[in-house]
Amino acid sequence: MTLYAAPICLGCLHFHRSGIVTADTLAGKAPPPTGYCDAFPIDAGIPLLIWRSAVDHRQLVEGDRGVRYQPKTPDDARYAAVLFCDATTAKKGAP
Repeated sequence: MTLYAAPICLGCLHFHRSGIVTADTLAGKAPPPTGYCDAFPIDAGIPLLIWRSAVDHRQLVEGDRGVRYQPKTPDDARYAAVLFCDATTAKKGAP
């Protein structure tokens, strides 16, 4: 089984969750909740490499329409900094 870091999308001002967890979701009978963002609208979807935190969306990503990750809180900024090894921001906690 492959594990991935929680996507920084969850802590972004531009992320919009869609769907809810239900008994059917947990049983695998319904799709899991998903999301979309202002950079990648629901018809395009968030690219898998961003969702799996393999790409740092604090930087330009092709097709993002100029919308980048913006942390909701200082903790979200620190998480992104740690995830992408930005030691200066991680220590300061600055967004």
